[in-house]
Amino acid sequence: MCGRRIIGVVFAALVAWAYAVGADDRSVTVDDCRHLPANVWTLIHHEAGSGGKAFARVIYAENVDRLYLWGTGGEMPARNVYLRYELETLQPTDPQWLPAFPQAAQGKWTGDDFPPFRVLGQTGPDGLHYTAGPRLQCVGGYHATNRVRWRDFDGILRPSPIHTFNMACWDSKRQRIVFYSDGCTFALNPSENTWTDLKPANYPTTCQTVAWASLAYEPAGDQILLFGGGLATNPSGGTPTWLYDCRENIWRRPVLDTEPPLRCNAPIVYDPVHERMVLFGGYDQSAALNDTWVFDGRQKRWDERKPPLAPPPMFAPATALVPGGGKVLVCGYDASLVQLHQQTTSSAIQQTWIYDLAENTWTPIHGDLSLPGYRWLTASGSEQHGVIFLVAFGPERRTYALRYDPQAAPIDLPGAPPATVAWKYPEQKLSLEQAPAPDPAWEARLAALPANTFVDASPPGLLISKTWSTATIDTDRGEVIYTGGGHSGYSGNDIARYRIAENRWSLDFPPRFPPFLESTNAGIFGWSYGMIPFSQHTYLWYCYDPQSKTIV
Repeated sequence: MCGRRIIGVVFAALVAWAYAVGADDRSVTVDDCRHLPANVWTLIHHEAGSGGKAFARVIYAENVDRLYLWGTGGEMPARNVYLRYELETLQPTDPQWLPAFPQAAQGKWTGDDFPPFRVLGQTGPDGLHYTAGPRLQCVGGYHATNRVRWRDFDGILRPSPIHTFNMACWDSKRQRIVFYSDGCTFALNPSENTWTDLKPANYPTTCQTVAWASLAYEPAGDQILLFGGGLATNPSGGTPTWLYDCRENIWRRPVLDTEPPLRCNAPIVYDPVHERMVLFGGYDQSAALNDTWVFDGRQKRWDERKPPLAPPPMFAPATALVPGGGKVLVCGYDASLVQLHQQTTSSAIQQTWIYDLAENTWTPIHGDLSLPGYRWLTASGSEQHGVIFLVAFGPERRTYALRYDPQAAPIDLPGAPPATVAWKYPEQKLSLEQAPAPDPAWEARLAALPANTFVDASPPGLLISKTWSTATIDTDRGEVIYTGGGHSGYSGNDIARYRIAENRWSLDFPPRFPPFLESTNAGIFGWSYGMIPFSQHTYLWYCYDPQSKTIV
């Protein structure tokens, strides 16, 4: 008895020491994750970013005890092909990400030799035309959207990989992972690593091109919820609530009294204890959010929760069910502490909070996960191992595990009141809104300007330069109209107005930005929320027409 106690104490001390010396460069391997220290993220695996899969949702497949990632990206031995296989798996007791080949390909395909999808529009040393052979296309620049194309490789059917974001979920009844993209509803059988195109009777037609949305499975109703995202070809620009009936293989749009405001990159998770789906935060293309919503699948009803305190606004939190149910975990950085500008990474510390559905309270449990330069976090809970797994994508691909203990003392983080937002380019928004009233002496100064001389008008407030754009003058209203941009500079789709008579800049509406697609080298497909085109290079594309009094 005494010997067992000593071994247990030594083991716990070793785990704590390994974490303390820096999870950044040391991983811990344990046979039982339930022995991990409570309420801290323990690194269990890390590797170079060659495997890609950023913007994939990690899913724990309980029937095979493995984590799954499906997607694209990573190291490219040639411009038209990625190094790693698109489907990878990790077993928690032996943590390393390995290719998940179909059973029929075992012994035939290897990590160095398998039939790949090639990147659409790129050529390589294989000599193939940039459209020839099986090709993949993901949402990004050059007006690209996710495209799912089915191809037969050695008698094995595979869908072309895409950026799924959170459009994947675990169907516990059928023990499969279900995906939606490009109007296609399809599933992975992790027992055999084989794919099936479910071919439902219909699909959300105006949401075929949607990206950045979320899926969640509800066992009680045997249905999957699809919500959020952007790039949809409907007036809202995103996906309102849709439900996929797994038994009847059909999509339906329920009649609802209310819905959450549309947002991107807000994972939805199902809590079996309260039979509710939970949504937190996300990005409304202008600001990070921190509101909390729950969906009742039986009653087909959304309800906004208003806890006393909430986590800070988060652009793309990782979210997972806490083992045991009744609680949901979110992990992300405080968006109000960073000014993203055109960058897609952050050096902010990741905060971890727990939401108790019964008490309607948020509690911070961890605030020291430093991931400078990491772009995407995704999480999945495991009842079998009693932990939440987190995968972080950045300079490395890191896999963490956290064992939640409600008895551990909570940490002190300020959080934020519900309905707090964190704007992109907050200094521009606030400086223009808080500019002083027009100077009565300005009109006289304007009339007295010296001839043939450039004079700095020095209007109050900050207006971000719109790279690759131009401006034109509305001669009827006495305004300079300034819009456009993109590429390596500002990519907001706002229309800035300079009122000449008042020496004031203003914005018609808060600018919207495509998630993770700022600084891309071309225009973005579709429009933002509110049916406003995303910004792109405009150069000298537009001018003022005094006859119609419009910008053409």
